Amino acid sequence: MLDDRGPDAVTFRISRGTHGSCNVLGYSLSDYNAKYDGPIEFISPLNLRWPDGQSTCIFDSDIHGYHGEMDSSAKLRGSGGDAAFKCTECGGDFFIVDVQLNYYDDLFDEFDASEISDYFHNIIVYGTCNACSHRNPILDMDL
Repeated sequence: MLDDRGPDAVTFRISRGTHGSCNVLGYSLSDYNAKYDGPIEFISPLNLRWPDGQSTCIFDSDIHGYHGEMDSSAKLRGSGGDAAFKCTECGGDFFIVDVQLNYYDDLFDEFDASEISDYFHNIIVYGTCNACSHRNPILDMDL
């Protein structure tokens, strides 16, 4: 588990074929929320760009998560050109990516787990830098 947000969570590492690390592309929260003054954090859409140039969208608040599934996303969402996340320790831009999805307890009372897999209420994305092994929080969003 990346962060304790309750009992109903799933955590996984994302890789593609033999590629274990990638660039993480997204949009800086501080560019979309003038009141935010914390450490660098991204908002969606969040894409992974692999060493062979292929990209994979791993999170878009318009379509993923509880509100995205309900066509009622009210969260900030980036647009235009995205940027590569940089390690806060060394500036490196290749990461091993881990994701945690959290679920409301009551969904498990009403639905089978396979039916609710897309209805997560929180997503956390961490990247472990290839260059210095620092574990960077990249995205943490309640949906």
